Amino acid sequence: MNLTLQVVNPETPDRLRDVHREADQKVVDELRDKINKLENKLEEMKTENERLEAWVKSEKRTYRLQYFGPGGHM
Repeated sequence: MNLTLQVVNPETPDRLRDVHREADQKVVDELRDKINKLENKLEEMKTENERLEAWVKSEKRTYRLQYFGPGGHM
């Protein structure tokens, strides 16, 4: 059995290329959007981390000042 491919519409390869380009662009746009969301989340986490680190430092100072050694003296 012999199969032959015949291009009936000469614009088909161009249209197919355009469809692939559009699909590729859609994927790129979706990935770019996900990357932006992750970068924003990372910035939020960095800010929260800095806030927590500052809180821990202040708590360490508080506990250090409140610590009483043996005999009830600082």
